[in-house]
Amino acid sequence: MEALKKVEGEFWSMKKIFEKIYQTGKFFGVWGNADNTKMLAKIPIQKFINNLHNGVVKWGDYFLIGYNGRPLYIFEKENHEQWAFVEDEAERNLEKLFKKIDPNKTILVTHAPPFRVLDQVEKDYRKYAIGTYGEKAKDGHIGSMAFRKIVEKYQPFLHIFGHIHESRGIKRLGETICVNTGCLGVHGEYAITSINNNNKVTVQFNRIDQT
Repeated sequence: MEALKKVEGEFWSMKKIFEKIYQTGKFFGVWGNADNTKMLAKIPIQKFINNLHNGVVKWGDYFLIGYNGRPLYIFEKENHEQWAFVEDEAERNLEKLFKKIDPNKTILVTHAPPFRVLDQVEKDYRKYAIGTYGEKAKDGHIGSMAFRKIVEKYQPFLHIFGHIHESRGIKRLGETICVNTGCLGVHGEYAITSINNNNKVTVQFNRIDQT
């Protein structure tokens, strides 16, 4: 019960933050596995977010493509409450979307990272990682194989994600700039990713003052 109260408190805090962001302009995003559907039904965060899941949105000179959630655990058949997805299905869905647009002008927004890109959990969690994702996670990498395949094949301009809190940072996968923005809910971390007129990307990592 105490854990649920804590989560609910975090959701109300996030609502306030999202509401402020929403007032500054259009706010796009995707749901993560911590965005429990029952909690979302209770706390209306969704009205402040334009969800990008499994769709294409034109934004200025760029296209936005999004995908909710995390890959299913090896022992799960389905888990709609945490937006968990089947890897093969996610790959097929994203294939259809990328065939409609110019990848060089596309920003991919997902909750989970691509496999082996800013997706490594700390050593203390690696036994749990193997228990949920099998031997592929033996070194702590628990990102999505589908997202990795899509990024390698289509090379979108940017791939922005989170999920693995301890792997915040920037890394290239081929020509794609990958950004793990960190953890807003627990640590107040976020990233400002800017694109100038010459298509140069800059990323600034910040924290929200939660006092």
